[in-house]
Amino acid sequence: GVLTAVIVGTRDLDATQIDVGSLRLGRADGTGHTIAPITGPPGPHPHLVDICTAPGDIEPCECPPSGPDGRTDLMLKFDSEELAHELGLIGLPKNSTVQLELSGELFDDTPFAVDDCLYLVNS
Repeated sequence: GVLTAVIVGTRDLDATQIDVGSLRLGRADGTGHTIAPITGPPGPHPHLVDICTAPGDIEPCECPPSGPDGRTDLMLKFDSEELAHELGLIGLPKNSTVQLELSGELFDDTPFAVDDCLYLVNS
């Protein structure tokens, strides 16, 4: 399967200026390796959408209200099996929370990083 992630566009981050080729997803604690998003087509690929409300001032790993806000967001897909192996998620207890970091660059070479959490559940 795939894990869907969205980089939410804000006043300070224009999602249309993100260099998708620079993106890497890893654990915030540095455990394991990093992976790149799936870059099809064919199949899943990064695309621009307006799907999420900018989170504003929330604590890490809280879920903000969601819905279109008029700003462009970047939707990404990651291979779930690659994610589990490369980020060292296999063997973690069910219902664990792992903080992830997605880093990359804008087209003007400005680096950025965003964090969020992955909740591990039984399938």
